[in-house]
Amino acid sequence: MPADRPTAVVRAMVDDIDLERVRRYEQLGHAVLDRLKDLELTGRTDWLALPLNQKDAVVSAFRAARAEVSLQLGLMPAVVTDAEVRRRLEQAERIQAQWSTGVSMRPASEA
Repeated sequence: MPADRPTAVVRAMVDDIDLERVRRYEQLGHAVLDRLKDLELTGRTDWLALPLNQKDAVVSAFRAARAEVSLQLGLMPAVVTDAEVRRRLEQAERIQAQWSTGVSMRPASEA
């Protein structure tokens, strides 16, 4: 893999972030860069995105808008709670259990 590819990914990730005002993103960029250097970035994968729960759509849209406004103001968005992560993982597991066993799947991760 060309040495500049992980750097290009991280630059695109933080391109519109004022790193002087939001130091956490600078730290995140360095951490992602370290991880990407060890990954193969040229392989093809297909991803399927499904809503986890239609009832949560309005709440999720509101939280996303609030996070975007926070970023524009130079503030950190609210942290996702452990309870919310567990709830979403359980929803994803229920959806995956409904799919045919002939479909090979692996959950998405930060990697």
